[in-house]
Amino acid sequence: TYSGPQVNEFLSECRRFVDDADAFIRRALEEEPAGLTLRECIQRCASRLGAWPKQNEWLLMYPVHGHLSHLEQTGLAKMERSEGLSRWRLV
Repeated sequence: TYSGPQVNEFLSECRRFVDDADAFIRRALEEEPAGLTLRECIQRCASRLGAWPKQNEWLLMYPVHGHLSHLEQTGLAKMERSEGLSRWRLV
């Protein structure tokens, strides 16, 4: 449990993660005009998002998918399905 200044530190750290994730995911999509699957996006961004043990990178599916969905909802990205895979690309 956090209290006092620890709360602000934790919230600041969370905000930095969200801002960094957004920037890294957008950059990854910019570099791949054909789009990226969720797995490909995680592979490109994981090392930039923190010191994750390789076996735990799959846990990034939650925040990365959230960012991809947000980009889609705001009209900045589009999700397309092909050959059983979903790919996101910038529009």
